[in-house]
Amino acid sequence: MLITTIAKKSARLSLLIGTLLFLIAELFTFNAIFVVGVIYVIVAFIVNSIILFILFLQLSVASPDHRYVIVRSILLLLFNIPVAILYAWILLALNHKLLL
Repeated sequence: MLITTIAKKSARLSLLIGTLLFLIAELFTFNAIFVVGVIYVIVAFIVNSIILFILFLQLSVASPDHRYVIVRSILLLLFNIPVAILYAWILLALNHKLLL
């Protein structure tokens, strides 16, 4: 199923790019990376939401044999949400300390 392959690649790519932006923001404290990061999060949210919506549609019509693969793809996409929240929380906490 093509959508599960796309979902897995999107989840991995989102995690990789998000992690790279997080590490750059950690290593170099310049404000431009925060703007890039926020734009990236918005774009990734929109793209992954569309993929997630299509996966849920596929899940509703898929045979029981394919549901496991679709659910795994959904979980892989959803895994990025707590990671993004954790990265944002760490960056905001560190930025707050730098401002004090």
